[in-house]
Amino acid sequence: MPQIESAHGLAIINRWIRAYVKPQARRLYPHRAKAGLLALLGLTGRRLAWNAARRRRLDSPTATLELPPAGMEASEDRFHALFEQTRYPALLMEGERFIAANRASLEMMRVQRLEDFLQLTPAETSPSCQPDGRPSAEKAAEMIRLAREQGGHEFEWEHLRVDGETFTASIQLTPIRHRGQDLLYVLWRDISAQKRTERELAVARERTIRLEQQQRLSDLLEQDIVGVAQTDAKGCYTLVNDRYCALLRRERDSLLGRPAAEATLPENREFIEQLLDRLQQEKSSLVIEQRLLRADSQPYWLQLAVTVHRNTDSSVESYMVLALDITERKQQEKAWRQTAEILTVAERAAGAGAWRWDYLRDTAEWSPEMFRLLGLDPARHPANHESWLSAIHPADREAVLARLRHILESADSFMDSYRILQSDGKIIWIDCHGQVTRDAQGRATELAGVCIDATARKQAEQQILQLNAELEAKVEARTTELLAANEELRQLARHDALTGLPNRLAANERRRLEFVALQRSGQPYAVLLIDIDHFKRVNDSFGHAVGDRVLQQMGRTLAQSLRESDFVARWGGEEFLVLLPDSGLDAARLVGEKLRQAIESCPDTDAGLITISLGLALATPITPDEDTPLREADACLYAAKREGRNRLVAASPA
Repeated sequence: MPQIESAHGLAIINRWIRAYVKPQARRLYPHRAKAGLLALLGLTGRRLAWNAARRRRLDSPTATLELPPAGMEASEDRFHALFEQTRYPALLMEGERFIAANRASLEMMRVQRLEDFLQLTPAETSPSCQPDGRPSAEKAAEMIRLAREQGGHEFEWEHLRVDGETFTASIQLTPIRHRGQDLLYVLWRDISAQKRTERELAVARERTIRLEQQQRLSDLLEQDIVGVAQTDAKGCYTLVNDRYCALLRRERDSLLGRPAAEATLPENREFIEQLLDRLQQEKSSLVIEQRLLRADSQPYWLQLAVTVHRNTDSSVESYMVLALDITERKQQEKAWRQTAEILTVAERAAGAGAWRWDYLRDTAEWSPEMFRLLGLDPARHPANHESWLSAIHPADREAVLARLRHILESADSFMDSYRILQSDGKIIWIDCHGQVTRDAQGRATELAGVCIDATARKQAEQQILQLNAELEAKVEARTTELLAANEELRQLARHDALTGLPNRLAANERRRLEFVALQRSGQPYAVLLIDIDHFKRVNDSFGHAVGDRVLQQMGRTLAQSLRESDFVARWGGEEFLVLLPDSGLDAARLVGEKLRQAIESCPDTDAGLITISLGLALATPITPDEDTPLREADACLYAAKREGRNRLVAASPA
């Protein structure tokens, strides 16, 4: 049978698509139909041979397939021959039975004879149920129905080899019209390794997150300022520090393993249940102040910062609680409110840093506690606006005066916080609570109130802010490490472990980039496919260790002989792919000869002389896609082997 050239093969494919692929499939998947057939046919320039046994089965009087239309017999013969020879697994199905399978499919299923495979049913090549729990037979019928309705369908499937081993396959079903019958053309491939890699990446990410959480918990537990607790998704305590136990006045053993709502008094349970429900449904974190009861029935106030940790599916994994005792501050606020309701301004001022300012006369009265808070000696500093202003920290002074102007204009009551710089250099925080008296025209006439030392509260709040900042910094650092680990895994997934060169996945990505650059700039690029001559003989004669060494030396020599802008990858087995950007055919031929001579001049210590055959093709602005120059280079490579090896054959320019 004469050799089929690439252009002739493309004509056969286009004619076959028009004749046999359903119009609906051509409309929905025009590029996929041709790309799938090209991948199946694998036009490499090899001589095609008809499988005699298969021809007899298809052409027998009892076969259900009809003869093709007049003039299509030759295309049919070529299609079936290429169907058998391609390295991509492919099937033909009629209804729910297999009627054809190529050698790649038999190897993937580990079946020796075609007859044995054709006796199997789709149900016998699948486990009883798929990973989603659905019966395989039921789901298979649905996939076939979708393929026929949509003109094609892609999905993943759990298969069962004849030896009982399961594997995950990527399936593409395409309805075709073949000799008057509606069939399904099936392309499938084993993606178990890919799925395994994805699972390993997920485990690595989860491990990193766990380490980060453990470090964060360890840092929090070591301090004795803030109570720290962690619960599971159901609200049961899994971890508490000593400070948290002290706040609740409970032993650690009485808390661990118990729901937070049950580990406290009945008066607190409704609040805790509502808090967990609110966090689960609405928020990722929440800061609240709440009055609770201790185990000894004593009331106390806590400022709670609760954070929700979620799984990848957004379900709650755990709750982290930071608790600060603010009972003293709350008691002070309560005392002020009670005093304000009962006593006059003068009475409220007694013994609590009280003050009164007659705004119209610009006179003031301070209690002894007020002088102490401001750090002023009553004998040297009179109680007036200037003395008060001089005690305010210089960095806060302008902001306090601005707030005071606003209070005088419109407020009836107020609370302000600011720093005091005492005469001995000590800095304290005070909370200033006050009321404004106004005349009939609404003008401020008098301000009165109390000042409370808020240093302890501010320090505690600052410590919480600092702890949060440290936690955020550690989270950011862990995130950076995780990103770096992910990038390293991504690089590993795109490089060949033996030679260190980019692998086929990286090569396909680079081919796409070069083709996009060609479309944008119009600058051609060259594709070189390289194959080591008689490499099988090296492995058979000297062992795989020597073969691996030859491949490694091949990768180093190619990489060292190319420009930085060039690209070299291990394409598969003993084949290598080289991309030469911005290169014409003559320049690329010189580079190819340079590579051939470089390899020939570096014999192996055991295997001796090593030579290579090269196929060269050029991608130009009129090239239809990135796969065309690869197919042309592949055809030239096989031509070089037929012509005696150790040579370069270039495709003729379009």
